[in-house]
Formats: sequence, C-alpha cells, structure tokens
Amino acid sequence: MRARLTSRCAVVGMPSDDQRREYNVIRDIYRAANEQLVPGRTAGEVYRFVVERFAAKGMGYKSMLAGHSVGAWWHQQEPVISRDNPRRLEKGMVIAMEPHVNHWHIQDMLLIGANGPELISSKFSTEEIFLCG
Repeated sequence: MRARLTSRCAVVGMPSDDQRREYNVIRDIYRAANEQLVPGRTAGEVYRFVVERFAAKGMGYKSMLAGHSVGAWWHQQEPVISRDNPRRLEKGMVIAMEPHVNHWHIQDMLLIGANGPELISSKFSTEEIFLCG
C-alpha cells in the first residue's frame, strides 16, 4: 500500500459566494501549477509560476514552498518547490503539490511522467469545497 498525501478544504454549513469564489481561484492556480511538473523544469521555475499566478489575481504568495517530493526517509525532501531552487524535475519523481494562501489548502501527490504529471491521490475531488454539517 502506498501512502498518498491529500488535503482538502471544508466549510461548516453552506459556503458564501466569497468563499466559493476564493476557493475557485486557489483551485485553478493549484491545477495550473500541477501541469508545470514536467521533466527538465526546475523546482524554482514551478515556484515562480505559482507566485506569478497568485499575483495576477491580486493575492500575495508568502509560503516558502509550493510543494515537495516525498520519499522513504523524509516527508518533505528534494526537490522542494521553492524560490530559485535549481533542482530539475525528473521522470519518476513524486511531488506533493500544495500551493496555498490563507486557510485554503489543497494538496495531492503527482507522479512526473514523460508526458506530464499523473495524479496519484485522486480519491477526493478538488472541484468543490467539502461541506460539513
């Protein structure tokens, strides 16, 4: 059995229009960032993509990382998707992507393939905010 990191946002009751709007922005940036996980791209280039996408929506990205590899010896290991990280992504790497702002946190694990990323933690959809209560 392989471990699969997954994080989702939830709202107690019905989400407001503002919550839905903000979640959709975060989700769309998250999905676009996942598509940047291709062999040969640097971790720093993926991080810069995330920062630029949030800036284009008027949201500052302050987190020191937007994702990280996962391995047998440590939860957050290289390559870390962080500012100016020169480490090149390679086919076969598994990256836990989690670009987030404020309380909105979406995280999945993606396998870098020759033709792009493959979502390997797809059990819970990111389409909508989870509703509780």
